Order: sequence, then structure tokens, then C-alpha cells
Amino acid sequence: MKEHITLQARSESLNLHRIRIIRNYLDHDTCRTIVQALVISHLDYANAILMGLPACDINTLQRVQNRAAKLVLRESKFAGAKVCLKSLHWLPINQRIKHKVLSLVFKSLNGDAPQYLKNLLREAPKSKYRLQITDFHKIKKSH
Repeated sequence: MKEHITLQARSESLNLHRIRIIRNYLDHDTCRTIVQALVISHLDYANAILMGLPACDINTLQRVQNRAAKLVLRESKFAGAKVCLKSLHWLPINQRIKHKVLSLVFKSLNGDAPQYLKNLLREAPKSKYRLQITDFHKIKKSH
């Protein structure tokens, strides 16, 4: 996956460079729309396959998103990325991945997903044993 992530980051960095060239001619909303269409949408595309990868791999894509946020807000490259992401209401890459996977699971369990996804998930059978955390602590103390 490292090769895929590297190629994707390189492609999106090129798109950011092209947008940066014309940034002075764009207002905030237009720039945000262009960045979301040409960069963020590409970072989101099929990102569910990145679930579970080490942070060092995800950080490559996170740096691209950070640069995109700073470009939209006209911040310097030394500005804090978390503040920029928060002001744009953008989730960081690892949270975007988790959100997508959890949304697919939720839709699958509630019948809103395509049939091929519904077939992949099955609800776990109810256990006849009910062990709560408070019960577990009581058991440990009694032994």
C-alpha cells in the first residue's frame, strides 16, 4: 500500500501546486470548492482499504490534507494544521477512514447498503450469558 499512498500523495500535491498558482484570483468559497473537488475527494476515494494501516503510512496523506487546508485559509506553511482543519470542519484522514467504514457497517446492518455488502456482515448471535463489567469486578474481588 505504500506505493499506492505515495502515488496518491504525489498526484494530490501536484493538484495543490496548480491551485496555489491561481489562489490569488479565487475567493475563499471557490478555492474551498476546487480543493474539495480536486484533492479531498481523491483522498476520500476508496480510503476504506487503508483501515488498519500504520500511522506512518496515513501521515503521508494527512500532510497533503494539512497543506490543502492551509491553502484554502491562506495560512503559512508553519501554521497549525489542527486549527485549520477544525475551522474548515474537515476530519483528519484517519477519522475520515473510520467514519467511512462505520457508515458502511451501519448502512449494511440497517438495510441501506448494496446487497453485496449486506451479505458480508452478520449480526452476532445473542449470548445466553450476560456478563457486565460491574459483575466482572465483583467476581474478581470475591476470589
